[in-house]
Amino acid sequence: MLGSLYTLGTDATLTHDRKYLKTEIERNKPALGSCLGAFSSTFPVAFLEPHLNKHNQFSLLNRIADHSLEAQDIMAKMEQSMPTLETILNEVDQFVESDKTYNEAPHIIDVVLPLLCSYLPFWWAQGPDNEPLLE
Repeated sequence: MLGSLYTLGTDATLTHDRKYLKTEIERNKPALGSCLGAFSSTFPVAFLEPHLNKHNQFSLLNRIADHSLEAQDIMAKMEQSMPTLETILNEVDQFVESDKTYNEAPHIIDVVLPLLCSYLPFWWAQGPDNEPLLE
């Protein structure tokens, strides 16, 4: 589901030049971004950083992956369907550094940024840099 929402919101080739589909996807892109953001903030797997899931107590990798080929298959498919955090951040950096406007890359504003704004705070709070401030 996560990969499908991301692909729907970011892959401009899905419409195959069908005007109706293009119009509907463009019209609903902000909703796709909101849905991805909500989903990513509640999904207890670092899906943009799959190499870190081995440290995640909620991940399938720590629970049943050693015993379940199906779980391993699901995780492998998820890794293939979603870009990495580094890839997405590079895409946002390129957008910011270029002089592109919203109309040239609406998926960055409507889909990618809501995803990152929900994903990053949750996982940064869980990461090794999360140390309480000393007063």
